[in-house]
Amino acid sequence: MTLLTEEQRMNLINFLKRNKLLLFAILFLLFFFCLLIMSFTLSSQTKQQTIPNPTPAGNNVPTIQNNTGSSITPSDEQTQSNRTNEPDKKFEEEWEAVPFSEEMMQGVSFEKKQLSDGSISYTFPSDNPNRPDMIIVKNSIEVFKRMVFFDLTLDGLLSSFGKPDYIADGSSFWGADTVTYFYFERGLAYTANAKTKVVVEQIIFQPVSPNQFKQSYPLDITGDLKKP
Repeated sequence: MTLLTEEQRMNLINFLKRNKLLLFAILFLLFFFCLLIMSFTLSSQTKQQTIPNPTPAGNNVPTIQNNTGSSITPSDEQTQSNRTNEPDKKFEEEWEAVPFSEEMMQGVSFEKKQLSDGSISYTFPSDNPNRPDMIIVKNSIEVFKRMVFFDLTLDGLLSSFGKPDYIADGSSFWGADTVTYFYFERGLAYTANAKTKVVVEQIIFQPVSPNQFKQSYPLDITGDLKKP
């Protein structure tokens, strides 16, 4: 290693004396940058320590005892509650009640019949002389309406409303070749001839669960409700 000569040392000393303010500024900047780097490093470490690691799904999820004594998670309880309340509560939100008055039947020849549950049925002529249209009224609200319907094809029905919730094969009036398509959330059902693809009847009803449907309304479908 070569040592500085006396002349070089004197030149360096003179340079430092002449530029001591510049050197001080450089040293200050270096010190400032060191502080910034240390502060950033400490901040990053603190964040890593305070943010918890994500818990894998299914671990440490609190459980609740249901009324059967078995354990369920909160999400299971919500799903179970939804299933319990689903049919009427959910469907009622989709359904619009239509008020009824006999004044609406002015000029129409109809037959009126009191039903065992307190509701009243009104039947009146349709486009098919052997199949009258029907309205069932309860508490001045239309809860069921059945109408002969020839303005829609099966393809048009499925295109408009999509896949049905349930279907039922056969009808004691329309025959074994018909299928009834149920949209329970909408309170709609359509009966169509499976061979000709023509919709022959429309049904509008106050929504109930699929299990209650046959018990609630006077349908003549011969098959059981099933998923399509």
